[in-house]
This record gives sequence, structure tokens and C-alpha cells, in this order.
Amino acid sequence: MTGAQLRAARGMLNWSVKQLAARTGISAAVIRRLEEQNGLLRLPDETLTTLCATLSSAGIEFIFGAGKPGVRPR
Repeated sequence: MTGAQLRAARGMLNWSVKQLAARTGISAAVIRRLEEQNGLLRLPDETLTTLCATLSSAGIEFIFGAGKPGVRPR
């Protein structure tokens, strides 16, 4: 996952940083820092799994193709 994908997924769901933090148990400050990063996020596997699972269960699909990584609704 990239910072841009995280921002886009949160935006598609119309969730604030605080809402995502409450749903994942990850602090809002950490989420803000992750969203600012360019490229693939470097974070513990558990944190990445939590973010992906939460966003996926809310209807977001992460795309990793030949072009730029992206997100789309399921």
C-alpha cells in the first residue's frame, strides 16, 4: 500500500483520519504520517494487515498493476 492509496481509500469512504483511527486502533498521528509518505509504506506487517482489512471490509479494493497503484470500490 502507498500513502496515496491510503489517502484515496479514506477519501472514497468519506472517513476522517479520526474515523479510520477509531476503526483500526492505529493513532491518528500515525495515519497522517503514513498518508504523507510517497511510495510503498514501510510499516509493521500487523499494521498493514489491519489497515488493508479495515478498508477492504468497507468496500475498497487495492490495485497493483503495470501502472500506478490505485484503489477502487468493490
